[in-house]
Amino acid sequence: MATLRGYRAFSDEEARMVKENLVRGVTVAAIAQYYGVSVETISKIKRGLTYTHVRVEGEEQLRPANALGERVIPRGPLAQPVRKKTEAEIDAAAEESQKRLFEMLGLGPDGLPKEG
Repeated sequence: MATLRGYRAFSDEEARMVKENLVRGVTVAAIAQYYGVSVETISKIKRGLTYTHVRVEGEEQLRPANALGERVIPRGPLAQPVRKKTEAEIDAAAEESQKRLFEMLGLGPDGLPKEG
């Protein structure tokens, strides 16, 4: 975590966790409160305006569709329609995200503090 001119900068891992939680359905407001940042900061990540180099499974569902109904990765050479993820792929990504979050917080697979 870095602070630039009073604004918080996320590490790539934190940005990945933000995106994974958005995909899982956690609200922008809840994530903003957890990290102590503005709703706009998280909203920019959700809309693909910041941390575009950080990719997570299912993130394309966070963005609005274009006129043809295709979801588009915004900006630059990566702007292209993306394949919609299956329910199983989204569930697997959510489980992996939860596993990493528990590891970061020092929790066991059941979400409880590790003994020892």
